[in-house]
Amino acid sequence: MKNKIIILLSFLLFSIMLQAQTDIRVYIQVADSFTGELIEDGKCELLQTDSTFIQNGEWVYNTENGVRTASFAMFTVPCNGDYIVRLSHLQYDTLYIPVNIKAAKKATYVSLGEAAYMRKISNIKLDDVVIKSTKIKMVMRGDTVVYNADAFQM
Repeated sequence: MKNKIIILLSFLLFSIMLQAQTDIRVYIQVADSFTGELIEDGKCELLQTDSTFIQNGEWVYNTENGVRTASFAMFTVPCNGDYIVRLSHLQYDTLYIPVNIKAAKKATYVSLGEAAYMRKISNIKLDDVVIKSTKIKMVMRGDTVVYNADAFQM
């Protein structure tokens, strides 16, 4: 009987410990690398160090008097460790940031320090390309020469 009570109490304490652990909210400011302006409506993802997808993040903003003043990529990290943050936007090159999270036990928010600066995709217009094809006029098959009659203009 005592063993059952001890096992029951240990499960109860273990479940309380699991509930006491809070996820860590991590954020990084995102800006244009040339102008320093905030980037809106991007996509952020959290990856493991082997590039395995973990979760999507949120793109959030600070506002003052109805004007957006800062843009952040924010996501929830399940525990301390090494991760990769992937920031993407239609008008910018995808940015990969390696992250090492070492938060205090009671910390719920962690800033990754300096802003992540994304570069615009360069739009280079290439000249037109003309492709010309020709048919093979003859082929050697062993000791025989095979002519393709369609390749000659009459």
